[in-house]
Amino acid sequence: MSGKAKVNGLLTVGVLAAAIAVLTPGESPAGAPDDPCDGHYVGEALKAVFSPDYTDNGVLYESNILNDAESVWYRYAVPDGDCVFYFRNGHVGLTVDRYRNGRFVKMRFDGEPKYPTGTLCAPNPYFFAPGADEDSWPRRFYFRTSTAYNWSREDGHLVLKSASSGVDFPAMVPGHIAYCVSLLRFWVMDLVDPDFDYDESLDEYWSSNEPVKVTCELRDGTAKWVIRPITEPYTIRTETKVKGTIKVSNTTYSNSLFRSFISGVRTSCGHGTFYFPFELVFERL
Repeated sequence: MSGKAKVNGLLTVGVLAAAIAVLTPGESPAGAPDDPCDGHYVGEALKAVFSPDYTDNGVLYESNILNDAESVWYRYAVPDGDCVFYFRNGHVGLTVDRYRNGRFVKMRFDGEPKYPTGTLCAPNPYFFAPGADEDSWPRRFYFRTSTAYNWSREDGHLVLKSASSGVDFPAMVPGHIAYCVSLLRFWVMDLVDPDFDYDESLDEYWSSNEPVKVTCELRDGTAKWVIRPITEPYTIRTETKVKGTIKVSNTTYSNSLFRSFISGVRTSCGHGTFYFPFELVFERL
């Protein structure tokens, strides 16, 4: 699309403590393999869908993260559903595993890819190539929200300050707005090239942890949680205490529509920065 904003800076890729792990309510660990979230949790089952396009602040965006089938929701279900869940510690998550039920998530890489070398770098990120078939490469997609921000406006400018918890999604009502960190990872299918002895499905790609906007909206008579990148300039404010004095640091960004991607987490092999507008809608089952 035209009129793409140029990013002033990018947030550093953070390290996730662990993958999402959950159990079906009332289920014992012995039954965990049937659960799409594979572990222990307390929370609420959801469904989710990516919008093909959306409007934010009067601007129409075409989504670069898409459903495999338009308007077909990903759903939490045992045994053959997707990991779509609100976790009581204050985040929502979506994990879609192609090996589990055939569902997947499409991603369109709009930017200039880089191909770093090194023993821990993914040697063949074939999906970056222009014209790559979006239906053929996604294997597993992981998205979740994380730490919330306390937010305010100063002369109309958005200011975000890290909170101590996640977003209280169930407490939101239509019209409420929140901001939080978002995490994204994905894996790809093995290309199965007889001239290249390598299994691409072993590689894991991580996104920079960009802040997102969360709104509670009434759509078709139902309250839904809508997650999008921030499309306006914003400032991340940090406060540190040094010898009894509070030091304030402000870093300003033009938007959070761009994400950097790496492979080989221990060496952070950078694959470039890409334009990723999207709208992800969560709803209770």
